[in-house]
Amino acid sequence: MSLAEISEKSILPTKTHFEFYTGGFAGRSFNILLEDGALHCRSFGVNYGTLEELIKIPIDGHEDWNSLMEYLTTRRWKGEYVNEDILDGNHWTLKVVSDPTNIDANGANAYPRGFKKFLRMLNDITEEHNFSIS
Repeated sequence: MSLAEISEKSILPTKTHFEFYTGGFAGRSFNILLEDGALHCRSFGVNYGTLEELIKIPIDGHEDWNSLMEYLTTRRWKGEYVNEDILDGNHWTLKVVSDPTNIDANGANAYPRGFKKFLRMLNDITEEHNFSIS
């Protein structure tokens, strides 16, 4: 690696994009977005209703956040997961862009391998602030 490449890497930090949504018509919905160094966690009422809760969780140096991001680097999820046998139910979207991770996946009543672990790891972060994704 050249000196110019080393300098460029140290000057230009990697910016992480993280966005997660899960919910359904008959239950609560959850949206988590990384903005300004914090996870903005929102929950909405039944039928995609009004905003019920907004919590901001700083992630700088957060050990569980770092573990989650490391775990996501190992996932090779395809773009879409759908269970055609269920009409209503749970929908989800996950978008993560962070060197070396690039995930843009969504689903309707179907999930990729490792999704439950992802959700458990995300809840490890949010539950410290009394915000639980169910």
